Amino acid sequence: MDRRKDEHGLRFTEEDRKKVFQKIKEQEAGNGDQPGGTLAARLKKAVPLSASIIVLILFAGLLLLTINESLFPQTGQAPSSEDEAWIEDIEELSFIWANALKERDGKPRYEMMSPEAKEKFIEEQKTVSGTDWNYVLCCSSPWVVEFEIERKDEHSVMITYLTQTSEPRYYKSVEVISFREENGRAVVDEYETVLEDEEVMEAE
Repeated sequence: MDRRKDEHGLRFTEEDRKKVFQKIKEQEAGNGDQPGGTLAARLKKAVPLSASIIVLILFAGLLLLTINESLFPQTGQAPSSEDEAWIEDIEELSFIWANALKERDGKPRYEMMSPEAKEKFIEEQKTVSGTDWNYVLCCSSPWVVEFEIERKDEHSVMITYLTQTSEPRYYKSVEVISFREENGRAVVDEYETVLEDEEVMEAE
């Protein structure tokens, strides 16, 4: 009987080899329907399962997106042209308001005020200069060196002023200005000094 050495030096007859291959084929045929069977059988079962999982993930993602949009409809939306115009008006008026104090000229402030704010302004000016009031703001010292404007929200800003006297000494004052729309334009609805002449060690 012809025997051949394999690469490990073991001897198998051709009949031995046929028996081994036949046994392997029988095992594969028997395990095809069992968990962990042939690769082809496992793939056949895995493909429909994977497709189901993908469909489920896509459905869950779509549902989550729909819920998010319904709860937070404004998230990620760009501001409209009207919103941008309003913000530009607020920024421009805030600069004019702050610069008016630097120039000590209250007329630009008065012109941008609501009727209620104008009444408040007139009463304040009468307290300083009597019934024959004028538009002159504050006093000659301390004077405004610089100012910084910070938008608090859609309708209000905070203005921080750095002022100085001749010594020199430096001070900080803070105003909060609120706006509203009147006849299609922004006007100052309310203004308040929340910090006045707080001394600082040096120019900030």
